[in-house]
Amino acid sequence: MAVDGDSMDATLGDGDDIVVDLSAGTRSLRDGVYVLRMDEGLLVKRVAIGPSGKLSIRSDNPQYPDWEDVRAESVNIIGTCVWTGRRL
Repeated sequence: MAVDGDSMDATLGDGDDIVVDLSAGTRSLRDGVYVLRMDEGLLVKRVAIGPSGKLSIRSDNPQYPDWEDVRAESVNIIGTCVWTGRRL
C-alpha cells in the first residue's frame, strides 16, 4: 500500500510504498510501526506498549500529536510494516 501524508516523516514519506504483514494483528503486540484502523480511517503509526499494557501511538514527525495511554482494545491493528520503498 502507499503512504498518504507526512506524519511519519523521516521514516516514511508521502507516496512511499509499504508492505504490511497482516498476520501481525493475530499475534502478540510488540513495539513497531503498524497500520491501524481508528475513527474509520487507516493510519501508519509507531506503537509502543507501556508497562501498564496501554499503548503509545506516535508519529515520527514532531508536528503531529501523540496519543498516550490508549487501551489496546480501542485500536484495530491491521498489520505491521515489514518493508518500505520509494521512487528515486
